[in-house]
Amino acid sequence: MVTQACLVYTTYLFASWLPSFLQSWFDLGVGSTGLYTAVPYLLTVVLQLTVARVSDVVIPARLIPSGARRYFIAAMILVALSVLAAPFAVALWQVMIIVTLVLTGSTSASSLNFTLASDLLRNPRDAGRITSMVAFGGNSSGLISSIITGYIVAGTGAYSWACWVAGALLCLGAGCMLLCTRRPIAAEHGSPMISMTGA
Repeated sequence: MVTQACLVYTTYLFASWLPSFLQSWFDLGVGSTGLYTAVPYLLTVVLQLTVARVSDVVIPARLIPSGARRYFIAAMILVALSVLAAPFAVALWQVMIIVTLVLTGSTSASSLNFTLASDLLRNPRDAGRITSMVAFGGNSSGLISSIITGYIVAGTGAYSWACWVAGALLCLGAGCMLLCTRRPIAAEHGSPMISMTGA
């Protein structure tokens, strides 16, 4: 839940503030802002599908139940830490590359986090409960992301601190991912075995 909250915070940061950033920083019109906002998201769709496929191929099946996917998620969080470079971008193409990397890293890690939760489950009947908990962690953070960013931008007059806060949260998320996903999730509903003798 904590990792998901940190990831979704960063994703929502760009979903809500990228157009304003582009308009204020590069003096773009509405049409150009929409175009340049869409480009990173289109690229992220392709890259995220690629990352998901690679994670399925690279991670040995025997290691999946032990949560080995955590390392792939942590690697994607490192990619998302490109957000720390955003305040130093001086050209529009640099911003496009950074935003694409951040969105690819954060959304890929977020999706893989749901998969990791399923990997660690010992009873498939608990999937709904676990999935809703992870989603709650992410959406709660996402709801406040744009509000906090608004206060940061208003208070500092720049977007730098907003990026640095996101970077700090990503580091927290990576730490939780590597330290807190080392045990299976105990079954709440008892044995997953189904009786073969009938009702």
